Amino acid sequence: VATIKIKNDRWYHIAGVYSSAKIQLYVDGIEVQSNTNNIPDGTGNIDEPCLIGAAYSPENISESKDHFNGFIEEVRVWDKPITKDQIHFFMNQRLVKNGTLVDGSVLSKDLNLPNSPALPDWNSLQGYYQLLAENELIKDGYTSNLGSAGENAKGILKNIEKMQENTAPLPYVLNSENSNWFTKATWKLPLDFNGISKDFQLVDVWDAPNSIGINGEKINWNIVQLNGKSVKNPAGNDIQLLALLDEGGSLNMEGSNENSGSGLTITHYLDLDGKIDLNGESQLVQTQGSILEKTSAGYIERDQQGTANSFNYNYWSSPVSLQNAGTNSGYTISSVMLNGTDLSKPIPMTFVDGAYAADDAAVNITTYWLYKFRGTASIYSEWKYVGKNGALLAGEGFTMKGTSGNAAIKDRQNYTFKGKPNNGDISLNIGKNQNYLLGNPYPSALNADQFIKDNLKTSSGGNNTSGNIFNGALYFWDHFAGKTHNLAEYIGGYATYNLSGGVPAVATDERINNTGESSEVYFGNNAKIPQKYIPVAQGFFVNTVLDPKISGNITVDGGDVLFNNGQRAFAKETKSDSQFLSQEKPKTKGQEKQTDVRPKIRLVYESPKGFNRQILVTADENTTNGFDLGYDAMLNDNNAEDMYWVINQNAFVIQGVPNFNKDQVLPLGVKLKEKGELTIKINELENIKNDIEIFIRDAADSTYHDLRASHFVATLEGGTYDSKYAIVFQKPEPTDPDIGEEIDPEEEDPDDGGDTDEDTDGGTDGTPIEKPEDLDALAEIDVVYSMDDKMLRVLNPSEIMVETVELYNMVGQRLMMYTSMSKKDSIDVPLKDYPKATYVVKVRSAIGTASKTILFER
Repeated sequence: VATIKIKNDRWYHIAGVYSSAKIQLYVDGIEVQSNTNNIPDGTGNIDEPCLIGAAYSPENISESKDHFNGFIEEVRVWDKPITKDQIHFFMNQRLVKNGTLVDGSVLSKDLNLPNSPALPDWNSLQGYYQLLAENELIKDGYTSNLGSAGENAKGILKNIEKMQENTAPLPYVLNSENSNWFTKATWKLPLDFNGISKDFQLVDVWDAPNSIGINGEKINWNIVQLNGKSVKNPAGNDIQLLALLDEGGSLNMEGSNENSGSGLTITHYLDLDGKIDLNGESQLVQTQGSILEKTSAGYIERDQQGTANSFNYNYWSSPVSLQNAGTNSGYTISSVMLNGTDLSKPIPMTFVDGAYAADDAAVNITTYWLYKFRGTASIYSEWKYVGKNGALLAGEGFTMKGTSGNAAIKDRQNYTFKGKPNNGDISLNIGKNQNYLLGNPYPSALNADQFIKDNLKTSSGGNNTSGNIFNGALYFWDHFAGKTHNLAEYIGGYATYNLSGGVPAVATDERINNTGESSEVYFGNNAKIPQKYIPVAQGFFVNTVLDPKISGNITVDGGDVLFNNGQRAFAKETKSDSQFLSQEKPKTKGQEKQTDVRPKIRLVYESPKGFNRQILVTADENTTNGFDLGYDAMLNDNNAEDMYWVINQNAFVIQGVPNFNKDQVLPLGVKLKEKGELTIKINELENIKNDIEIFIRDAADSTYHDLRASHFVATLEGGTYDSKYAIVFQKPEPTDPDIGEEIDPEEEDPDDGGDTDEDTDGGTDGTPIEKPEDLDALAEIDVVYSMDDKMLRVLNPSEIMVETVELYNMVGQRLMMYTSMSKKDSIDVPLKDYPKATYVVKVRSAIGTASKTILFER
């Protein structure tokens, strides 16, 4: 390996790797030449001498030509090939002997870096020549060999007339104060080469670290020392390094809190004894296996914006732990959160006591609302007060209201987190049937898909070998209106994300409009929908609740929730990638990008009382029509009026299904507090072809409404309707009334007097019932399905007269009719083989009709 200058234009690192098969040439760690025709005698042996810096003349060595005019810093001679990863690892550091291995002088194997390549044997480094005047290695026309062959293999210097300065970045060292990272003069460069500076100007030397290599791509394996000085990186210039050593210096990643900033990625090692200022959307990413030196005494600063309104919550976490403590040691809110109103000079935050203390003051946080949660699901009393000085673990979340009650709902407060950055593996234990308020623990975005998969076992499509840690959904509180501290009057809810995608929290147009704010900020095309990347400092809930009725043999048992560097990414907060769940200004459309090509349907429900709910269904080949852990997200709210997908008689806001084919049926549930008009409409179609039809089917009267043509509007009595509606993708052709629908003759009672298939006799499908006791009796009727016995069992505890039991598919076609005329409390109905799908069973009696939706599995 050598560092040379080509055509007096620029310095390069050159590595030539020779084996019996080929010669590989690397420039700046980039392979530029492979020669497989270099074996003269087929044995792998070459007798000619090796020259560096000249072309060999086989007739007479004294006639060698094309001599190199420049500086060679080091020559490394190996007796076996080294890999590209080893070339990258050694490129910006000198070599040392560590036991029997060749090691780096900066990144040693003693640091236990998981990402470092296997180190070569010391005996393979036959020759190691440092051509430096300063260390007296050059004497009497020879240079010492520091390699395994020792002084018996001294290097002979040919046609070298003058001593040279140290010119190679081994590693890069910061030289000037408060300069631009990508300016060459920022880095320690030779100023005068023993009086020949007329040939080499300062700007002619190698480029800054992480500059563009000869292949047009960035060199991502440089090692940098800040040398106790400060350097600025202009916004928009992402930096990736093998290692960064900050010995009391400062790296300012410039950016504003609106959208600008840069990513700083460290792949192997960070030693932080100074400061890294992550301004705006700048983020620090350490990749899987990257180490933060445990003795690091420095800190980072990272801004994040939350609501300024003191009546509204955000759920937070901290990207840093306490300074001068161990990595991922945890934090208190007062120790890591600063007042970042002045972006350039964050100051200590003022914490005050009392529930209303911040309502009229400027930039105060009342400690009254600082809570954490790990406890029994749905038990509100298990919130735990932490206050400003309560201990929180890395990865735990907390609740906090804003700083000023007079602020508008869209106003934001800038907060600055200061401390030792969290890094590497973090685990937090959750029990069965629990909720846990967690948060992104890193100073970078968190890949929610990877986080979910890392906490689901392999049989559920995840990566966890110990089991399913939580139910595969993330819940984000979004508090978007109202000036009240009364829990019952909060206007907000839980936005949800899983592997199928995200949906916003339920909204209420009427209430939001009463505050003077437009509901369009929170719904429609500007809805606050959680995305694939969880922003810095964003808190969220996970839970381990899973109803056995929907899960079958799938279990969620809790355990250690796992965070790791493999989940980290640099992703700015844009509508399509990452959103902090507070009211921030919408990003421009030019920043949006398509990252998910799966077909998606987003529906909106507008209830009579003004509740708005968006639900999502995604077509994904990894799913089924039943329950799929990680792809189906249960409803986490208990609203008076709502809409949801129905899977195994449970409510879901997100579901994944295999396809949107014509035979697909998606049961839909709605809930109303009292009689009124509801609207169901398409909010957005993603990656849906124009020829795919989308209908709402009403099972009560077998009518179909084309959602692509217009909104669906209906008036219903107050109640819950879990089998009335379904989304289907075809409308059956009308049947000839003289022919009627086909009835299975093997299931029809010969004494039956016929049936009109008209729901005029009343029942749970929406027709009236005269007597309340009749309604109670009908409500008690249930239907269960036995796959093994191939039968339906009608449970009839009130022993009312059952006349017929009918089976329909979800496009309204009757498949069979069984005539019973029985008052038994349990009636068994034999079945033929029917494909796996969802069906409607209608139990007709003397007092009305009960309809039940059943999933047939095989």
